Amino acid sequence: MVSQDTFLFNDTVRNNITLYQEFAQKEIDRAVEEAGLKDFIDSLPEGILTMVEENGKNFSGGEKQRISLARAILRKSSVLLLDEFTANLDQLTAKEIEQRLLLQKDCLIIAVTHRLNPELLRQYDKILVMSLGRIAAWGTYDELQKEKVVIFSKNG
Repeated sequence: MVSQDTFLFNDTVRNNITLYQEFAQKEIDRAVEEAGLKDFIDSLPEGILTMVEENGKNFSGGEKQRISLARAILRKSSVLLLDEFTANLDQLTAKEIEQRLLLQKDCLIIAVTHRLNPELLRQYDKILVMSLGRIAAWGTYDELQKEKVVIFSKNG
């Protein structure tokens, strides 16, 4: 699960991604790339060995979310539950990361989001539209549009 709130340990970025388990460097690099962290980690003074302060107070919310996403990608989960996982990211970065995730073939992705990009939504097999805590409609993006289901977004 990747949520908008991520706990980070007072340890290296690497250990925060691997959660103290052993992984090949190639696997870590792939997870970092897919989570959109490569440029950020390359900019850190000690790269992936840079220390994270208590609960990640030296990182932004978006950086913490991407570390959490890298954790999930690294474990090659067959199901990813993404709860507002791009809430603290700019639209371009969020779109790039979501696009990479949607290319995965052997993974069920369940995304809870208020970011409603038609280009990305068309790639999901099904969309559930919630209203007042209930499912108001469901279908593909094009089916929902054909039925004139209004999909609201606080992000436009």
